[in-house]
Amino acid sequence: MNSKNINTKLFLIVFSMITQASFAQKIYVNLNAGYNFNSAPFSSENSMSNGSSSTTYDRVDISLGKGANLDAACGYMFDKHFGTELGVSYLFGGTTTLTNNSTSSKSTTNFSSSMFRIMPSVIMSAELGKIHPYAKLGVIVGSGSFTRTVDNNVTSGSTNFTSTKYDGGFAFGYFSGFGANYKINEKISLYGEISIISMAYAPNKGEVTESKTNGVDMLPNMTIRDKQTEYSDNYTYDNNSSSNTSVPRKLTKESLPFSSIGFNLGIRYYLK
Repeated sequence: MNSKNINTKLFLIVFSMITQASFAQKIYVNLNAGYNFNSAPFSSENSMSNGSSSTTYDRVDISLGKGANLDAACGYMFDKHFGTELGVSYLFGGTTTLTNNSTSSKSTTNFSSSMFRIMPSVIMSAELGKIHPYAKLGVIVGSGSFTRTVDNNVTSGSTNFTSTKYDGGFAFGYFSGFGANYKINEKISLYGEISIISMAYAPNKGEVTESKTNGVDMLPNMTIRDKQTEYSDNYTYDNNSSSNTSVPRKLTKESLPFSSIGFNLGIRYYLK
């Protein structure tokens, strides 16, 4: 056998392998929606006065990662068992409410959040007929915000309402997912997935966006220092400038939990 025939056969073998691999590879897009529940929250409490002699306290778990989400992703399977995926997700955060009631006043504090997240991951999959179970592991980079509102009502009739928005900076974390695809045909499959997200967020700034006393807007009378706060890992307190009301207040950053455990339902469409 001459070298030309050997080269031809080697070329055909390699071409066949590449062709088979290309058919095994799949490019797909996902679209899903779901809901996330509290995970790794920080705790606060409700209080209720029972008269002049006693007060009852109830624990409340606060996690800013809870709420509904809408996700989209593009994935590529190298073969039947391994692939990679790049997802984007928007969290419509739920609201957590704290109440403090006494004989002279009632105070309600609400926490709510939202976040846009980018989620690259690696995927491991198996085939059991039309059902394809899978697991994935990845990292998250998020940009979001949360809002805290405080509504105070005094028995005498005085009211005070303040809303503060915290944002700026990025959140980082990681996630894992476990689910299964049900293949309807060669192009479309449905899937369900349990997701576990571990993430914390420390905003760079906070600003009072609404402040009312007895229904009167107080923002025009507030200084920049009263309305704005800048957060950093460290800062220097200057006694000479502490009375300067034209600059924001400075405080150290505080990390807040955006962790969650959620369930998603979605549809997958194979482009190739």
